[in-house]
Amino acid sequence: GVYSRVSEYTSWIEQTTGISNFCKA
Repeated sequence: GVYSRVSEYTSWIEQTTGISNFCKA
């Protein structure tokens, strides 16, 4: 449903931001 899609999107954002922060560090 919509909620599951939002949670997947937010989890994807957390993963990508974490990776970008790791690369910056």
